[in-house]
Amino acid sequence: MLSLGRVEKEIAVAYDTFSAPFQIAVTYPKIISAVEGFLGSLSGKEILDVGCGAGTLINMFNGKGAKCSGIDAAPVFVELARSRGLDVIEASMHNIPLPDESFDAVVSNYALNYLPAEGQQITLQEKFRILRPGGIMIFSYMHPFFMRADRREPAILYHPIDNYF
Repeated sequence: MLSLGRVEKEIAVAYDTFSAPFQIAVTYPKIISAVEGFLGSLSGKEILDVGCGAGTLINMFNGKGAKCSGIDAAPVFVELARSRGLDVIEASMHNIPLPDESFDAVVSNYALNYLPAEGQQITLQEKFRILRPGGIMIFSYMHPFFMRADRREPAILYHPIDNYF
């Protein structure tokens, strides 16, 4: 029988294996292009990936010369990213344990989707806190149509779909 840690790791690897091709082909190039559009060359730019998962986007930014690091609340993703040699810490988006004004850019791919509106507000305040003057924040957010409606809380707290348009 598998231990819980091993099961979690297998799930994380399976999720990364499943999602990485789409992210690498579609989402991540758009995020990188948006950051480049605002900052120009990424060489030496300090970037934080909030909700970094296994660190694929971090690798892509580092490949462009950036100094990208990440945070994730899931220990299994932190372990997986670190096993790939990436600078990742376990932390909540609500309380990022990094100094004020320490990044040129903060990026986040779909991480806000998992938070209620109040949590999103706190997270955005934290992201702005760690940005340098003139820094940018780029985040992707899944369209409400694709979000699961089977959450414990009423879906209206997450996505007011009836008022979307």
